[in-house]
Amino acid sequence: MSDDRLTEIAARVAAATPGPWLQRSDAGIVTDAEDHPLAVFGTSGPHCVDAEFTAHAPEDVRWLLAEVKRLTGRLNAVEGGQ
Repeated sequence: MSDDRLTEIAARVAAATPGPWLQRSDAGIVTDAEDHPLAVFGTSGPHCVDAEFTAHAPEDVRWLLAEVKRLTGRLNAVEGGQ
């Protein structure tokens, strides 16, 4: 994965509505902390899992970006030591 791609992903996360993003209980609706709707997948059933995924996405992506950065640093340290 290129540094440019990671930079683009980080920029999209930074530009998104600040969190936390929340899934309304038993509904496929994602809101911001002030209960403004961000995404509506439906009101019940299978849409709830999509809403849960979306509600967690910003924090999950931040964690994944940090993990890529950490692992890239470790890889560079190992490759630099050879």
